[in-house]
Formats: sequence, structure tokens, C-alpha cells
Amino acid sequence: MLINKVSRIYANSLNVNILVDLEKVLKTLQDSDDLKLVLLSPTVSLSQKNNIIDDVFGNIVGIEAINFLKVLAEKKHFNELENIIEVLKENINISSNIQNVVVISAVELNEVNKNRICSVLEEKLNKRINADWQVDENIIGGLIVKINDDVIDTSIKLKIEKIKGNLW
Repeated sequence: MLINKVSRIYANSLNVNILVDLEKVLKTLQDSDDLKLVLLSPTVSLSQKNNIIDDVFGNIVGIEAINFLKVLAEKKHFNELENIIEVLKENINISSNIQNVVVISAVELNEVNKNRICSVLEEKLNKRINADWQVDENIIGGLIVKINDDVIDTSIKLKIEKIKGNLW
């Protein structure tokens, strides 16, 4: 996900404790297209948006989150909420020395193999690993590991493609 500078500025100004509240807001917005449209609409006045924020979220999130949502509405940056949450999560992971990775395999891996892969990655990266395990039968065998923008592809599919490339 491409995250712009505005989202990073907002996220870096927030206390990480607000994350749970903002995730509740995001879930509510994802469940209600109408609410999202109203809060993003340039034809709805700021005072109306603030009243909606108070009415909808006043009982489910804290005052810090309410005030932040009102700032987003005022500055017309409400559409950045999801990116702001992603940056907050990144900041928490950095301070906790946690690295998110995606591990793709051709078959579902058992816990022993998952633990083994995590141990190797933790040793190589010198960080705790938070793995998102995915299955893609198209890779035939091996693994694809995605770490931020880096991809380690040991799949059989890639090896076959390289052999084909050498033959032509």
C-alpha cells in the first residue's frame, strides 16, 4: 500500500494508544458506505460532520479519537484514515522490533515448519517475526517470502521459468 506524506505526518503525531479506537472507526466505515460517503462529501458542512462523528462514534471511542476525526474532517483528510492506521502499526512494530512478513507456500505448512521458518527469519533479520501465511498452489513448491519491498523467491515455478528462459 502506497502511503503518502500526509498520512505519515498525522500518524507520527498520534499516541499509539489511539490505534484501537481508530480501528473501530475504520471497521464502522467499512461496514457503512453511506457513513463513509457523508464524511467524505464536500457538500456536507463541517458542523454536520462533527455532529455525525459525535453521534456515531461518541460512545465507542475516546475523546482523543473523536477530536482527531474532527481534525481529519476539517482538513478534508478523512480519506487518509486507513493509511494513518497502517503507519501507526508500522511505528509500533518498529519500536517493538517486529517485522511483518508474508510467506507463500504451495501447500499449507504445519506448525513445525512455520516455527522453523520463523526461527530462520528471526535469526537473519534480528527481529521478531509476525508472519502472514498464504497458500498459492501455482508456485508448485518452495517458498516466496515478502519482507517490505523485498521478495525472496525459492519457488519451483520461478526455477522452471528461469530454465525456460535459458532454453529460448
